[in-house]
Amino acid sequence: MSWMLPAIVGVLGIGYPTVFALLTRGPARWRAKSRVDVIVEGLTASLMVVLVHEFFAWWVVPVVLWLIPVAILAWGIFGAVMAWPKLPWLREGRSWARTVIMAALSVLVIAVVLIAVFA
Repeated sequence: MSWMLPAIVGVLGIGYPTVFALLTRGPARWRAKSRVDVIVEGLTASLMVVLVHEFFAWWVVPVVLWLIPVAILAWGIFGAVMAWPKLPWLREGRSWARTVIMAALSVLVIAVVLIAVFA
């Protein structure tokens, strides 16, 4: 049972930034279709890195292990900056109301989690 928490933390800490990096720098079929997608996924990946840093005992592992998710997130942010001019604000075929509601809900959840953790 003692291996379970570090495994979950590792999957979350590397998984979310990796998904974000694939959305911005990965194969064409995996790339984000709109700027709103990039913003929401970037915030989610950043939140996961912050939460993993907050709740994991980083003093028991080498610093290199902490740099891995940070480097992956940085690569995703670089990809987002490079892809930004080519992306439309809204995904084609999706109504603006649905996009705004989904983005607002995502930002709300992120804000609630951050307030709950750091308040």
